[in-house]
Amino acid sequence: MDPVTVLVAGRPRTRRACVAALADSPDVRVVGQAGGPAEALFRTRHARPRVVVLASALGSARQRILLTALAAAPGVEVLVVAPPHPRAVLDALADGARGHVEPRRVRQWLAKAVRAVANGDAWCSRGIEGALAARIARESLDRRDAPRDVAPWSNGRRALRRRR
Repeated sequence: MDPVTVLVAGRPRTRRACVAALADSPDVRVVGQAGGPAEALFRTRHARPRVVVLASALGSARQRILLTALAAAPGVEVLVVAPPHPRAVLDALADGARGHVEPRRVRQWLAKAVRAVANGDAWCSRGIEGALAARIARESLDRRDAPRDVAPWSNGRRALRRRR
């Protein structure tokens, strides 16, 4: 079985912790590191990792654009290492991330999370699971309550229909 190739991008301190945590796993190989968004995209294109570990704060527009671009790369899954702010983590998952690990849990869970994400599974902490379930339920209710008789080009206004 080939090792899972990983690119670690983001803040230097968290990046070093991620690389150290992954160094102990024989089935995970770090193929590069990147500091900023442009470098992360460049190195992803050239190193072709299976998983990109994005170790940076979430919520900024720049980070969301980077996450969306990384998630759109063919054959690449994104795992986010960031503080457990439920709304920011849920937005990251909605933007294409396959998982989330808290920075204080990197040593314990990062290698397992990388393997899971590389296999196509999702990974998140138990603290985020409740918020994720609530958001999914809320969004499904919003879709279910949408009027079915509104034409997509009508800008949400209902038109009276005449029966013939």
